[in-house]
Amino acid sequence: MFWRGPRAFTNGTILAPQGKGRDELRGQRAPWMGFTARQDETDTASTIIIADATDNVRHPPEWFVRSEDFAAVCPAPFFSEELPFPAADTLHLRYAVLVADGLSDDTRAAGLAAQATKALAAS
Repeated sequence: MFWRGPRAFTNGTILAPQGKGRDELRGQRAPWMGFTARQDETDTASTIIIADATDNVRHPPEWFVRSEDFAAVCPAPFFSEELPFPAADTLHLRYAVLVADGLSDDTRAAGLAAQATKALAAS
């Protein structure tokens, strides 16, 4: 799964359990990551959190995230190495995606991630 944010999210803030940041978080392992930014045309803000299911292969995954050039958040169990599986098999991965109004700091992001993780556990 790959989320590419709208143009207005460019240069926004990447959210992670280890704290908010920018492109230096690319390749980090975490059970969740997200993104928060202000939309320049409407002066509103929003946050997206993506949580990885604990039963996914290679949990917690490395993440492909970026804030420059374009905003992106992608749990990537194949980030630094191939993920082979037999041709006749199906790879099942589960994620929770939570979208919230407003900017998020580390504390709010952790709370939203807990909600997303709870949703995964309930499904």
